[in-house]
Amino acid sequence: MILSLCGYMGAGKTSVARELAKMTGYDYIDLDIRIEESEGMSTSQIFRQSGEGYFRQLEREHIENLADLQQNLIISLGGGSIIEEDNRNLIKSHSTLIYLKVPFEECYGRIINSDRPIVSARTKEELEKHYNSRLSAYEDSDYVVDGTDIVSDVAKNIINLLKIKY
Repeated sequence: MILSLCGYMGAGKTSVARELAKMTGYDYIDLDIRIEESEGMSTSQIFRQSGEGYFRQLEREHIENLADLQQNLIISLGGGSIIEEDNRNLIKSHSTLIYLKVPFEECYGRIINSDRPIVSARTKEELEKHYNSRLSAYEDSDYVVDGTDIVSDVAKNIINLLKIKY
């Protein structure tokens, strides 16, 4: 089984993916880290040097490689990975897509002091509009899970929901 976690910045995708991998013994991939490693620079640097469009192109290329990945894998997607319907459908064709639902205010509290390019370039009101513009894509996931609990409980909820043996 391949599980892909999506949600807004600060929803806990990376933390929950790591915990799921630890609890289940599945392998773990963070899509943003994979992109950073392939480019030899941070996501922030990629955004600054080449722009968001280039980053989204890299994201698409890495998503296309999902078909080649083995079973028993947890993937932490970037916050914008599934915004394009083609990307979302491709991910859903090769994995179970799970949306970690966290209200804007909680996400905002988690990301406000980060160096994420999207955060530093926008006001709180602009970020909330950005968050709301992505909700319908996130909600098009196979499952929606409350991401406001502590990380281990969110992971356990996903394991129970999907009846994963661990």
